[in-house]
Amino acid sequence: MNEQEKFIINWCGNHCGFDALDTEFHEEFHKLFGGKRHECYFGAQTVYKAMRLAKSMFNQGKLKRGKISLGGNWQVGFPKWVWTYSLPPNL
Repeated sequence: MNEQEKFIINWCGNHCGFDALDTEFHEEFHKLFGGKRHECYFGAQTVYKAMRLAKSMFNQGKLKRGKISLGGNWQVGFPKWVWTYSLPPNL
């Protein structure tokens, strides 16, 4: 397991997971590992590398993934739902 994967596992253990709009997660990941960011007007500045790694870790069974709706107060340019990642029960 590399340092980025360890960071994500530790983060999920300490914060009950993260999603694409988790500003605190993306700021900390970017500070430690860098990576290209998706600049938006509101919400987190998502780090592409972190989300690709989370998807890969989900595919390997290292993370659990779910989808949450962001509610009925949707605005243009804001997603209607996002993936959430957390630790699977067996980890």
